[in-house]
Parts: sequence; structure tokens; C-alpha cells
Amino acid sequence: MLSIRRGLEDVEAGRTVDAEEFFAELDCLNREDAA
Repeated sequence: MLSIRRGLEDVEAGRTVDAEEFFAELDCLNREDAA
């Protein structure tokens, strides 16, 4: 419950990232690890 509450507080405060941005960052990190 605490994690859910913290997540909702993040959303209300605007501390979010859209899925497209998130997956682009993950892809970039994976490329760095492969190099």
C-alpha cells in the first residue's frame, strides 16, 4: 500500500515519464552495456 501511495504522489507532483521515453532510455542503456 505504501508503494502505491508513493506512486500516486509522484503522479500528482508530475514526476512521471511516458512509456515511449522510458523504453527509449532502456534501449540506450542496453546498447551501452553491449558495447
